[in-house]
Parts: sequence; C-alpha cells; structure tokens
Amino acid sequence: MKFQRGKSGNPSGRPKKTEEDYNLEAAARGKAPAAMETLLTIMEHGENERNRMSAAQYILERGFGKAAQPVTGKDDGAVQVEVTNKDQAEVTHEELIAELKRRGLPTLLLEE
Repeated sequence: MKFQRGKSGNPSGRPKKTEEDYNLEAAARGKAPAAMETLLTIMEHGENERNRMSAAQYILERGFGKAAQPVTGKDDGAVQVEVTNKDQAEVTHEELIAELKRRGLPTLLLEE
C-alpha cells in the first residue's frame, strides 16, 4: 500500500505507555547496577577475549555513545541529496553553509 502525500502512515502516533510498561522499565532500571557489575566482571575476568571485548564495548557505548559512522556515496564520493521540500530548495548556498555551521556540522564539501 502506497502512502498518500501529506498524510501520516500512522495518524494515531506511537501508542501511549501503559502502567505495565512503566513498571517494567522501573524494574529494569533497578537491576542496572547489578547488570553493570556483571559487565565489569566479564570485561575483567571473562572466559575469553571475545566476551571481554563485547562487555568493554557495551560499557563504552553506553557511556560515550557509538562511534560516528562516516557517510560516503558511490566509490567513496560525495552523497547526493535531492531536496523535495520547496521551502528548503529556495535556501541559498550561503544560508545552507551558515545553518550547517550553526548546527556544528561539517561544511568542507560545500565551501569553495
């Protein structure tokens, strides 16, 4: 089934959490210190290097987030983007660079 333009595919949005959902989250959070201890134990004394590495990676990702993944196009070239929103298509080159800088995003490929 094809979505109609301008109409949400999920007009009701995400279902609201139930009391059971909140209780499950709270119970899981209550186990977080023990889970962290388990990960630390595996990281430091695990049976094999693979388990120790997985535990260390999980701990680091929870603390610092996953490593950034660079995005490149075909043959490691630039990614081509098609703007379909008319308002965005009317943005000048200079405005685009200014907005990217404001958001702390790279502009190297756009600057002349």
